[in-house]
Amino acid sequence: MDENKLKLLSNLCKKTKAKIVLSTNWRDIWFEPMYINSKGNCINLAHKLFKKHKLDVIGVTPSFGMRESEILTYLSDNDFDSYVVFDDNKLNLPHFIQTDKSKGLTQADCINALSILNTCS
Repeated sequence: MDENKLKLLSNLCKKTKAKIVLSTNWRDIWFEPMYINSKGNCINLAHKLFKKHKLDVIGVTPSFGMRESEILTYLSDNDFDSYVVFDDNKLNLPHFIQTDKSKGLTQADCINALSILNTCS
């Protein structure tokens, strides 16, 4: 996990009071211990980094193999005034921002997301 990308996401969340819902591979990272510390405790690096950057994860999408459907199911089962979907694969979803696989989340992506979130609220 690139801490610079987490800082970008954190700044976006702070400006918009956005919360995070994880999908795809992020679900797996969220639930698996990443290492054992010197006291023998299992530590999840994702939790530690998200907490450090004050990122609030409120849920994960269901997992049944079709990303767009997973996201739409989560959105229909939960009440959101506004949202943005980031993904490095092309998805046919409203409020979607495709990130560049080689760059990850960028400042431009966050500016685009800010515009969407401000328009929807």
